[in-house]
Amino acid sequence: ITRPVAGAYLKGGLTEVEVEVTDRSTTMLEVNGVIGFDPVCAGQDGVSLACHFTLTIPLIGDGVIDATAVDAAGNVGHAQASTILDSTPPSIVVISPRPLLVTNVASLDVSGVVTDTSPVTLTVNGEAVATDADGAFGATIPAGGEGPRDIVFVATDAAGNQATSTVVIIVDRTPPVLTIASPLQGAIIPTSSVSVSGTVTDATSVVVTVQGSAASVTGMAYSASLSGLSEGALTLTVRAGTTLGELNAVT
Repeated sequence: ITRPVAGAYLKGGLTEVEVEVTDRSTTMLEVNGVIGFDPVCAGQDGVSLACHFTLTIPLIGDGVIDATAVDAAGNVGHAQASTILDSTPPSIVVISPRPLLVTNVASLDVSGVVTDTSPVTLTVNGEAVATDADGAFGATIPAGGEGPRDIVFVATDAAGNQATSTVVIIVDRTPPVLTIASPLQGAIIPTSSVSVSGTVTDATSVVVTVQGSAASVTGMAYSASLSGLSEGALTLTVRAGTTLGELNAVT
């Protein structure tokens, strides 16, 4: 039995098997109850004839492949290979990053654990990542461009079973866009109080202050009220900041 080799991990079910039979005469082959047809043979009949059989067999239970060959004289030969059946995909637990993480970094740390009954390989966004003996992994990958980004973890075990886990993060490296809609530039305010309002836009949540005091933010709009103003020129300063420390200010 040339393929699969003994000890190979297989999904089970219908499995392709290759068997090499050498004899002086043409032989018949049976593998796990399936008869082999149309072998490719080389050599001389009556002297030495090597025939290569390819069969698709049902492989269940203990994963044993049993081949029996019978030549023209009735002589019988046996070969057996024990394989390991595994039809269960790996399990992926992502520890980092957490879903919907907001970050402005260029490189992102990823970590987690992959478990399976057979050896496993792992890729993160297409890049190979090593796992230790317990299946734990850690690596640093490019965070990518601005906006929502998919971090895709793909684990494949030795039998070919595959599992995928996707974590969405948000990359935000741009300061908030901030405007003052009211009062207008150069407006004359006849009272000692004024309402200040405008818009603020960012991929993540923001905090807005007017003259250093917190403003109310609803969606992309902010507002604040100032009182106790003194007569004369007044410079309004509105600042917007994100949890990542990105700042913008308008006056």
